[in-house]
Amino acid sequence: MSHHSQIARNAYTSDLLQDSRIEQIKKHKEVVRQIKAKDTENSNNIHANPDKVARQQNVAQTQQSSNQQLYKPIFNWEKSNENSSFHIIPSEKTISFNSLYDSSSQSNHILSLFGYKIDVSQQVDQFKQKFQKFFIESKSHNAMIGKFSELKFGIVAALLSLLGVDPNTLETLKKESLKKAMQDNIDCFEQNEYNSELLTIFTNSKKDKGRVNVLTELRKQLIKQMANYGEPGYYTKERIYTIKKDQVQRILGDLLEEKQNLSYIRNFQ
Repeated sequence: MSHHSQIARNAYTSDLLQDSRIEQIKKHKEVVRQIKAKDTENSNNIHANPDKVARQQNVAQTQQSSNQQLYKPIFNWEKSNENSSFHIIPSEKTISFNSLYDSSSQSNHILSLFGYKIDVSQQVDQFKQKFQKFFIESKSHNAMIGKFSELKFGIVAALLSLLGVDPNTLETLKKESLKKAMQDNIDCFEQNEYNSELLTIFTNSKKDKGRVNVLTELRKQLIKQMANYGEPGYYTKERIYTIKKDQVQRILGDLLEEKQNLSYIRNFQ
């Protein structure tokens, strides 16, 4: 009987241990489930996982800042009140140019004066820049500016000749500056037509009409300037019409790009 009792006690103990192990496993699973549930709660919940919340906030801030950095509106938008829809405020775009008169060449000029040798290489390069500048300004549409610049151009040309710059070099400088000035004139004319067409399409105030008049006057000045450059027949009616058409197509392209950017922000931001 003693042997059977021992077997029975061992079996009973084994059952208790197994039941206890099963109970511990159940409790462990319940704790894990509660932790996972708390981990997925809103970041404002006191039981949320702080590390995970911090990661989520960093990701959200990064995405938001990326959208703000990548997107820059092409047009200016405005709405009169909360019930009205947005409309474009037409504003002129400017165009920037590199300096026409930068000279990177290094001249080696030594001027002998009363037995002393003076290095004037830096001054020669500066005079070359002024030579080109005054040459272009002498062809200004403004008669007063043109006459005054023509006088300064003659003085600088005489100084360069005195410093030993040969006439062929001076002619080359004139041709280079004239070529760049003509290209700038074309770029300005195209940008001016872009602004004019933009105002014509989206004008919504009397102020815009005044701005159109200013752009019209600027167009006349650019045409006269090109004539002073030696191309009086460059801006024909056909060429002006082609430029206007190209700028309207450019405005349409900018509008489509703006629409695509706004749709992306609306759907994915």
